[in-house]
Amino acid sequence: MKNLDSFFEKGKSFGKHAILVGLSSFLLASGCGGDKKPTTPEPEPPKEELNLTSDTHVLNPTTASKILSYDQTTGALVFEEQTPQTDSLKVGSRINYGHGNKLPKGILAKIKTISPDKKTFYTESTSLEECIDGEFELTIKRTPQGYLYSFEGENFLKPLSPENPQFDFNIPLDYTFRDIDGDFNTKDDQTWVEGNFNFNSQLKIKFIKEGPGLVVEEQANESVKIDFHSNISASFTEEIKVVEIPLPTITIPIPTPIPFYLVITSDILGFVGAEGNFSGGLETNVTQTSSLIAGFKYEKGWSKYHTFNNSFPDFTVNAFANAYFEIYGKVGIESELYSSAGPYAYLTCFSKLDADASRDPLWKLSAGFEVTGGAKVEIFSLKIARL
Repeated sequence: MKNLDSFFEKGKSFGKHAILVGLSSFLLASGCGGDKKPTTPEPEPPKEELNLTSDTHVLNPTTASKILSYDQTTGALVFEEQTPQTDSLKVGSRINYGHGNKLPKGILAKIKTISPDKKTFYTESTSLEECIDGEFELTIKRTPQGYLYSFEGENFLKPLSPENPQFDFNIPLDYTFRDIDGDFNTKDDQTWVEGNFNFNSQLKIKFIKEGPGLVVEEQANESVKIDFHSNISASFTEEIKVVEIPLPTITIPIPTPIPFYLVITSDILGFVGAEGNFSGGLETNVTQTSSLIAGFKYEKGWSKYHTFNNSFPDFTVNAFANAYFEIYGKVGIESELYSSAGPYAYLTCFSKLDADASRDPLWKLSAGFEVTGGAKVEIFSLKIARL
């Protein structure tokens, strides 16, 4: 199974004076020419109908109610008794169903062997490419309560503005790296970070028939605030997971004549990290706002792309002596399709400080944002995964 990673970074450097970089705005305009005869617009071609491939079976409720167990490791799917639908299954058949008590992450699998009593089916992995004939575009917006989704190309993310400051997720970035006397209330012997990572997020999946083709995008608006404080000299490299938020599992019916079920589970992970050394104490504060699209696509080969708009509206530095240090807050968005790893993205806001008492200017601060992302592609296309 291949694992495609993409890496994007954007940053700004600062001296002693604040620099404000505003968010870019984009306008799309159309012009009209001189006198022209009116023309009849060409009719849009009808959308290609989505269908299941010939040997793909979505379990009906009666058959699904007879499931005793499904072992995701061995692939053994066990029924308490036969049904007309299980009798129709054979080696090579592909089976699909949404999530429930016996299928906590749903099922998408191909039958490789069947027990003599036709109650146990031993399965292996399959892909959407083998099950669906046609193309679709799916947009999924994550919220703490669950998901919104659309097959109509809808964009759930609103542009960031003073009129739209709301974020779905607020991840605290609070952690004490060092506490010499073990007393949390005394700050003169501590090194700590505090802040928050606010963001909205949506996932786009475009499954394209020709090629075959695949586009997976993570899109986000975010605002990050990181305050770092230390009243002691220190040297360390450390990254700590400070929060993990499991989102509810969702079953999305893909609009085939018999709905095909796509099952998605996502986790939100929050990290803080620090690396470097400093003497005599250190304080930094960085606030950043960004809008981004980061994705990859397969069209006769892999390629990656991204767009970025960011600003650093606020920062301060108080370096008491020499320092070379990086502090960052990171949020990971990891998704599973059925029981297989799917799209993932890590969004990181960082600031790097270089301070030298013998130099003019005394300090230099760099701040920026980076994205790592990709997907395990086997669940989308075995053909792509095996290239």
